[in-house]
Amino acid sequence: AGVDLSAELLARARARGDPALRLVRADMRRLPFGAAFDGVVNLFTSFGYFPADRENEAALREMARALVPGGRFVIAHMNKPWVLRTLVPRSEERRACGTLVQERSIAGDRVLKRTTWIDAAGGRREIFESVRLYEPDELAGLLAACGLRVVDRWGSLGGDRYGDHSPRLVLAARRVEGLPCVSP
Repeated sequence: AGVDLSAELLARARARGDPALRLVRADMRRLPFGAAFDGVVNLFTSFGYFPADRENEAALREMARALVPGGRFVIAHMNKPWVLRTLVPRSEERRACGTLVQERSIAGDRVLKRTTWIDAAGGRREIFESVRLYEPDELAGLLAACGLRVVDRWGSLGGDRYGDHSPRLVLAARRVEGLPCVSP
């Protein structure tokens, strides 16, 4: 099954994907599943968008709850040490049909990004993002508090060794039998 809150993105996935794949519109903080899955993946920094830590933690608890005992969980997130060292404050990409401008900053423990599309006629569309940055051990601690035991840590989805130089933090965990989720 695939889960997203966006009806538009789910429609796109249905149009491109396997018709047998179950796609569900749901809020990740309240998943409509019991312990039904052998695996749950959370990729492409799709975690940390909620403004309050307790909401991000609720999403992790729900993903863990959806796993059968022994089920596997993989999360890929920004690697905080790398982001702090390499953040590009502004980039601009000119194309024949317009210009894409991205402005990035760090405020406390969040990465803020404003993306502005300026079309050839001068029309503008802006999108704002705010994503919580987690220290590697902090995120591993949150997983543990949700009944997930971290079994591996990588610096990319390709399995590169993790370090402060890694652009990604990828944690692989297993749902521990009989270990309930607790509030971190």
